[in-house]
Amino acid sequence: MRSPNSLVGNLASAFFKVLTTHCCAVKLGTFVDIYSANNILNGYRRCKELGIAHKLFDEIPHKDTVSWNTLIAGYVNSGNLVTTWKILKVMKRCEFDVDGYTFESILKGVAYACRVDLGKQVHSIVVKTSYEENVYAGSALSDMYAKCQRVEDAHMVFECTSEPNSVS
Repeated sequence: MRSPNSLVGNLASAFFKVLTTHCCAVKLGTFVDIYSANNILNGYRRCKELGIAHKLFDEIPHKDTVSWNTLIAGYVNSGNLVTTWKILKVMKRCEFDVDGYTFESILKGVAYACRVDLGKQVHSIVVKTSYEENVYAGSALSDMYAKCQRVEDAHMVFECTSEPNSVS
């Protein structure tokens, strides 16, 4: 098992690398490239620097679904379902497509908070966007319902997943 000091050292080292990459991207003008911007955004998310990540997200000139999903995953992993939910609403209002990864992250947060009411809302979005057979969305829905003690609903979703995998 790693000592707490080595984990802090690894996190500090990772943060320094992301910060250096970010500075170089700005200096070289590659920050406008969405691939580079998303990688830097993900680096800050992994370092648990959500304040910096969110500020960077706001500065990305041409966001894509990956940008939104990265920010959503950061807030889900920090346990901040309120902000996660707000970001999802803005994402939809800005007419970005949600996908299996969006649903997977959101439903992870919903399950952790045991908010089946929000889970049902997400489930309706899954159906409206024709993702009910998507393995990521289906697995996340089953997991959410099971963790919220809705085993019958979890089983029903599992049965509708066209190609369940080992996670399902």
